[in-house]
Amino acid sequence: MKMKRMLAALAVMILLMVQLPSAYAAGGITVTRHPEPQIVIEGGSCTFTAAGKGHTGITWRIQSPDGSKDFPFTDAPTHFRGLKVSGKNSNKLTLSSIPGEMDGWLVYCCYSSKAGKTNTDMVPLFVTDRSGNRINGNAAAPAATPAPAADDEEVTFAPAEGEKILRAIGCVIHFVDKDGNIKGDSFTELNFGEEYYNTLTRKTVTDGSVDVKISAEIPKGKRVAYWVINGAKYTFNNEVKSFTLREVPYGMVIEAVLSGQTAQTLPSTEEIQQQRTSETLLVETKSARMSHVNDKNKASGGSFTEFDFTDDFINNATGKTEQGGRVTVRVAASIPEGKLVTYWRFNGARLNFNSDVSSFVVENLAESMLYQPVFYTKTTPVPEYTINCTSCTFSGGGYSNAKSGTVPYGTKITITPIGGSYTGYWTGSYNAGSYRDGVSAKPITWTVKNNCSFYWHAEIN
Repeated sequence: MKMKRMLAALAVMILLMVQLPSAYAAGGITVTRHPEPQIVIEGGSCTFTAAGKGHTGITWRIQSPDGSKDFPFTDAPTHFRGLKVSGKNSNKLTLSSIPGEMDGWLVYCCYSSKAGKTNTDMVPLFVTDRSGNRINGNAAAPAATPAPAADDEEVTFAPAEGEKILRAIGCVIHFVDKDGNIKGDSFTELNFGEEYYNTLTRKTVTDGSVDVKISAEIPKGKRVAYWVINGAKYTFNNEVKSFTLREVPYGMVIEAVLSGQTAQTLPSTEEIQQQRTSETLLVETKSARMSHVNDKNKASGGSFTEFDFTDDFINNATGKTEQGGRVTVRVAASIPEGKLVTYWRFNGARLNFNSDVSSFVVENLAESMLYQPVFYTKTTPVPEYTINCTSCTFSGGGYSNAKSGTVPYGTKITITPIGGSYTGYWTGSYNAGSYRDGVSAKPITWTVKNNCSFYWHAEIN
């Protein structure tokens, strides 16, 4: 009897041991990667990434900031007009055309199996305007990725120590004056760490800085595909054929690469690792934001203003681990309302591009950099109108005793008849039609709002 009880107990233990693995697989969902908070400009895109083991289903969900609403992301476009969602049944959720109403909503991934469900951490989606301000007026985004102020103080750098040789490949260099005008022969190399003779000013310079214009040499039928500056590849949002380089505090190697050509100065991964000297490799922006890019150089995965790429890191756009020591990011200016980018500063050097550069992708970056756009106020040109005066003169708008001229809209002018001993009348188109005044010879005052002509019809007393 005792032996039977022992055999029965052993059988139960064996049965439990056989069933344990299947029970663990059913209920043992493990989250191996939680999504991270994302910050995106209104109308932009971002990607949330998660990972888990032991699940049979994946559902991305969204919850309102107060917790009162919670629904799958497949339903989100019905709640947020214009929102586009992709990544159903995937570890990656991609949102595009993100509306401002989504600012502060919480995102999470739900992994499920026959035995139950396991959720990832809930993380916020922060939506900002182009100045970096939260749309819904709540507290600013996390301190780790602060929104830069639109009026950040402009950054300059002290002249760097060491070699200061400016080299040009596929482009030429000219000296320029304060207005960007060039004069003198072109050249492809300049050592401005020592005394050099400026052919424009005809002076010997010893201050260790230089103002020059870099111009690509473009054969017929070709275009500039990208530029290589100090071993990093820059692809701008518009074709850049030339730029004025001012206040350069360090040596630079600049190469213009045309369509169909290969850069000469892009180093390999091995060369970058050998040349690295900095313990910390930091890329920063002021009045701008940057994002990781995918294999097609499209930005996604949220934006940030500071990133240390010294160690290996996860590319937020691809979810892949990349080798530290170099990085590829898209840099985009955070342009305040009513402003335009007038120039950029790269580590203090001022670059005035020939076209509107509001963003660029920098690949192969292997040195600490600070990028900053500098803005100016966008103004609408004031229309100008032509004045003609017959038997009279006008003053105002910078004119005196003029018989014709062009003045801006809204200029107040005084028209005076010629011949004070006469009487007569005024006619003209200054009132959007003929105007008649039988008053004797007196000046009239008029605010210019259109092209106009004045006639003084004199009569002898």
